[in-house]
Amino acid sequence: MSCNHYRIATRIAMAALCTGLALLVPASAGAQKQPESLMSSMGRLAHNTALRRSGVSPQSIVHSFISTDNLPNGDVNDVDSGGVSEFPQDDDTPNIAGGQAETSLAIDSTGQHVVIGFNDTRGFIFAQTDVSGLMYSDDGGLTFTDGGQLPVNVGTNTTIGPSVYPEPFGDADVVYLGGSKFAYFSILIKARSATATAQSMCVHLSNDYGHTWKGPYEVTPATNPHGFSDAADKEFASRDPETGRVMMSWSNFTTTAFSPSGIEISRTYSDDLATAAQNGTAPTWATRAILGNRSVDGQSSIPRFAGNGSNNAYVAWRTFSGANVGTSVAVSTDNGTTFGAPVNIRPTNYFPMDQVLGNDRINNSPGMDVDQSGGPNTGKVYTVYTDNNSHDGGDIAFQRSADGGTTWSSPLYVNARPGADRAQWFPWVDVDQSTGRIHVFFYDQGIDTSGDLSEVSHVYSDDGGSTWSTQAAVTDRPFHAGYGNDTGQPNIGDYNQARSFLGSWMLTYAFSPQVIGFQNGQPSASMTFPDVNFKRMSSFPIALRLGTIAANDSSGDGFIDPGETVGLLIPAQSYANNATPYTGVTGTLATTTPNVTITQGSSAYPDVPNGGSSTNATPFAIKLSHSFVPGTRIELQLSLNSAQGTTLLDYTLKTGQGVVSPMYSIDFESGAPGWLFSHAGGANIVPWGIVTGAFLTAPYNTLPTNHVAFHANAADGVGGTGNPTRFERLFSPVINTPANADYVQLDFDVAYNSEDDANYNIQAFDGFCLRITDQTGHCHVPAAQRPCRGFRPGLHHGWRQRLSEAYA
Repeated sequence: MSCNHYRIATRIAMAALCTGLALLVPASAGAQKQPESLMSSMGRLAHNTALRRSGVSPQSIVHSFISTDNLPNGDVNDVDSGGVSEFPQDDDTPNIAGGQAETSLAIDSTGQHVVIGFNDTRGFIFAQTDVSGLMYSDDGGLTFTDGGQLPVNVGTNTTIGPSVYPEPFGDADVVYLGGSKFAYFSILIKARSATATAQSMCVHLSNDYGHTWKGPYEVTPATNPHGFSDAADKEFASRDPETGRVMMSWSNFTTTAFSPSGIEISRTYSDDLATAAQNGTAPTWATRAILGNRSVDGQSSIPRFAGNGSNNAYVAWRTFSGANVGTSVAVSTDNGTTFGAPVNIRPTNYFPMDQVLGNDRINNSPGMDVDQSGGPNTGKVYTVYTDNNSHDGGDIAFQRSADGGTTWSSPLYVNARPGADRAQWFPWVDVDQSTGRIHVFFYDQGIDTSGDLSEVSHVYSDDGGSTWSTQAAVTDRPFHAGYGNDTGQPNIGDYNQARSFLGSWMLTYAFSPQVIGFQNGQPSASMTFPDVNFKRMSSFPIALRLGTIAANDSSGDGFIDPGETVGLLIPAQSYANNATPYTGVTGTLATTTPNVTITQGSSAYPDVPNGGSSTNATPFAIKLSHSFVPGTRIELQLSLNSAQGTTLLDYTLKTGQGVVSPMYSIDFESGAPGWLFSHAGGANIVPWGIVTGAFLTAPYNTLPTNHVAFHANAADGVGGTGNPTRFERLFSPVINTPANADYVQLDFDVAYNSEDDANYNIQAFDGFCLRITDQTGHCHVPAAQRPCRGFRPGLHHGWRQRLSEAYA
């Protein structure tokens, strides 16, 4: 293993690196998944935090309130990881400064007042934890004000140990109530005695377009409906535009005495929420109704009203059955007062999505909306979710009902290349109630063949979902889903949201910038990303993206330096399978980087065929002045115009010459001085060792050295535990990194033979992880994701495998 540091003109100080190689063998594929793992990210974090404060180990969470009998997820393949526990001691541990994710969006009737809610880990710094963050705009989203966290200005505070309750605990859902009024729903942790807490739901109310708020007002039907053992999780809410009724649905985690799965899909509603917001009083709530308490019922229920004079209301949620997942919908014909039995919208369940590199959360949760436009598709109900029947990671399936939820269309895949690329996940569907246009957007890793490079993609339909636009990215450029991913889980969350208004489509989502400095977030113990992004769009880009760019500097040495002219060949790729050829294509290049001049800024392109690419006929050219600072990144924007539409594509060009300084190298021929073994979990201890290469079998005995650091597999489950999990670590000595290092490159040869899950491309049952830790005490960096310019085994842009979660 060797470490090199690279120095260029712009420098990022890194104090130290420490690597640890670990082998984790999770529970077998047949192990059952505990119900608390099906909680939302913030729901699980809230519950584990409350348990820790009560002196209860989160590893025994299932024994504290849920039986393990008849679990809804009988196979670990049915993945909805509640925070990946490759490093169980850090699971669900908040680290400040942290980032923002799981975004929610509401707009007023003028389209000018926008309120966004999100999980905001900045709020963990307070004794009275408050992670329900918000921002608002009064100019249609052109500018936003950071509203911090929701206030706690209603009721009486209670202190239990060092903590103060009540605590708003994220899982935001923002609803517009009419006039200047908004509601913000989130998880609530409240004191239920002098020593114990309860996990419920709450709502904050604003009467001035989200500028100020009152709350939290407890949603009392969500608080321990069966006694002290329950926990409320993952709510969504919806408002009937005609009656003003606001319905909230959620999952009540309880014991199997009340539900075979330990989960009850629940709903309540309020008819005076707008009045309460106006008067600054507590709203009233209807008695809880249980919509689903079957062995298959799971999570992420979402309610919607039909409107337009109809008394129909709908709640959709995800279900589990063996190794597969499904979507159920319950229908009300009396505006949410009562509901019929839930029905599956597909005759057979579908395969769950794969793990996603860079995102520590996955799920198959549905999005749902109803056409209330008054147009030809009024009353149609639409759902979207991730379906992985093709085993390419996940595709976005769309279904509709034209008869009030009684029957549903066959699934239609709306992403660009179903079954032929990588994962698309976290879809959201929204109907423009003025035009009937259906918008669907989602995260998408089809931009690359491996790694965590991601973008946000969008499609729309103007005919009730029969035909769809060509998928196009709405992010300015791809981003790395793993940037900012530290132990402050989750990273980019569980969901995103969008709303439409008179032809304008507004969306919000979590993302990370292209470049994050290693010192980001210091001196706290966490990074400040991901962050909330917002877009408002009335026209949509064509489905072209950048190919591999060739930059030819005038000196010919391969480095872009001051005074040079650089020619650029920038391919345009058509990536959707339903796109027509793009004709009459021209490109215009621009930059905002100082001391850089565009000397050839326009060029024609040959026609771009469906699924193909073409390159500018005349190279674009840029000129760097002699005062240009080497190492400065050049920001470029290419405008592609065609007879079929336009798109704007951003690109960052790196400059300067790197100077390589080796810092550390070891071949284990003389042992492993300074390396330490640590047993972190499991009844059986099988330590790492330094062995001869001949100990390995072909083809793993062809390493360039005679000795290697090696960890052998072993048959576990000893000690009568029946638990095959084992967690062994090998720590390197501290490696001092020069303060003028721009980045550090770590090279090592690896041979392994892990138990991959044959049904998934990413998920594996066992394997190894690399952890890099800043030993200054400022930053904690798990899984080598803070931030890596290239972390690749062989030609892969990231680890191919992701360990499935282990459950004791």
